[in-house]
Amino acid sequence: MFPCVPNTTSVMQETNHKYAVSKTKFRDNLKECCADRILYGTLLNFSTLMVGLFVFGGCDPELGLNKYSDACGQSFARDKFVASWEAVGAIPPTCACLKDSKVCRELGDSNINDETQIAMSEMQKASRMACNLLTVKGF
Repeated sequence: MFPCVPNTTSVMQETNHKYAVSKTKFRDNLKECCADRILYGTLLNFSTLMVGLFVFGGCDPELGLNKYSDACGQSFARDKFVASWEAVGAIPPTCACLKDSKVCRELGDSNINDETQIAMSEMQKASRMACNLLTVKGF
């Protein structure tokens, strides 16, 4: 296991970038296939087998056009994953993903010289002083 951001955070997960590219390529293939079918005067209703064409590219069996890109291969290639994993500190394992500004931090969860830790410690001191003052005043 390596440090990572929980799925419930607002921080984009390292593999989510790949799904965005995949969806874009899928939609491009679908748009291009529809345009080709309109151009050649064929129907726009697709069988379920056509989903593979939009995902993996290749040749449209009805029109014989071999011009659709491999959305899966372009999006989920090994080098793309390695690059995204390196960006968040998964290769080699680091805590880089936990340093994102959107990740909730707690006092004491990292080095005491960390800027966030120093700011949180100062806020904690000010809060403690204010609470003590209110307690002394009877609140």
